[in-house]
Amino acid sequence: MQYPESQAATVSISSDRSFLWRLCISAWVLRLAIVILYAVTDAIRQFKLSPDHMRYDTEGVWVMNAMNYGDFALKSWIDDGWFQFVGLIYYLLWPSPFLIQLINITLSTLTVIPLFLMVRELNSDVRVQRFYAVLIAFFPSIMFWSTLMLKDAAGILAVSLVIYGVFVLRQRFALWPLLGLLAGLVIFIGTRTYLLIVIVMLMPAAFLLFPAGRSRIPWRIIVLPALIGLVPMAIGYGYFASGEFQRSMYFDIEYINHVRGAMATGSGALFEDGSHAWGQGIGSDIWLAVTTLFAIFVPVNPFEVANVRQLAALPFVLMMFYLFPPLIRGLQQMWRSRRLTAPIMIIASGVLAVYIGGTSNTGALFRWTAQVMPYFLLAIALTAFVRRRSLLARFATWTVMAFSQPRRIAAVY
Repeated sequence: MQYPESQAATVSISSDRSFLWRLCISAWVLRLAIVILYAVTDAIRQFKLSPDHMRYDTEGVWVMNAMNYGDFALKSWIDDGWFQFVGLIYYLLWPSPFLIQLINITLSTLTVIPLFLMVRELNSDVRVQRFYAVLIAFFPSIMFWSTLMLKDAAGILAVSLVIYGVFVLRQRFALWPLLGLLAGLVIFIGTRTYLLIVIVMLMPAAFLLFPAGRSRIPWRIIVLPALIGLVPMAIGYGYFASGEFQRSMYFDIEYINHVRGAMATGSGALFEDGSHAWGQGIGSDIWLAVTTLFAIFVPVNPFEVANVRQLAALPFVLMMFYLFPPLIRGLQQMWRSRRLTAPIMIIASGVLAVYIGGTSNTGALFRWTAQVMPYFLLAIALTAFVRRRSLLARFATWTVMAFSQPRRIAAVY
């Protein structure tokens, strides 16, 4: 890697493969240490870090017992597949949340790879590429949710595989990105079918909008999304999931408002009783959307931390306060580069819209929007080195060097 002469001397660093090995092993070990700390202190149960964590364990045992009697409930793998997956692991090995946590920290660590490969094609600056990988590997909210036995680690990986696949396939045909995209969709079939529906319906836009400068559109840009539209037909949802979109309760406004009302309780409630519902006027809907969007970055008031779960969100909030200006600059840069970043913006925005539309509680929002946090981090990484004397640039340079095994280190100014 060589920086511009006005900024730094030449620095000889390790290969991308070596960098990824070092980064991923470090990220996995740190996650493992957190999982072990949970086990030793029983923190998940003692501090009620995640009721769903304990629910997956309980229902996983029930599923395991059913499998012991030969009942594998194949239909339950659609949408409720994580319960079945937990039960299957319990059935094949032994009933222990630790096994699922090991799987989750591995899935979370693997998420670094497709996102690194994507940014490597998006930006030629090695510092940006590697700092983005470091952010994905160690960002607080991504790490926190991946150390529990929830399905969020699988969801974050699924979104990354889909976005990476579309990003590459827009430029050229490649088998592994295509297989990764399909694997991401299969994960959504088992964990969150409403996201499968949304993402598949966004596929044509993700492939066709803002194409690179060509006189004609390549065949794959039309054929691939048309073929991907067949995936939901395998589970009876119709072409491009059009049939399920019409009849699914997930897209019924009354059901959505009912869910939002059920969430509008406790310390994490975003809105007062009656003000959480959509359809009460354009002004009200805009206010709901803006307030929910703000809560994505500030899920807890740092001056009113009431429990350990909110305390776990505090590092994320403090980081976002500092990172908000580079985030805005990065989003502007992504828009200017929209011929490349279109699939990232379209799919991530679709996932974000689902959670803004269906959530009225900061706790749930903090958890679910971890699936789109990598793409906000991408915006931050793209502009991290613009102001080379800033604290962010210096920190980013230090972290890149820490995992790049430099043979000769030169300070970047």
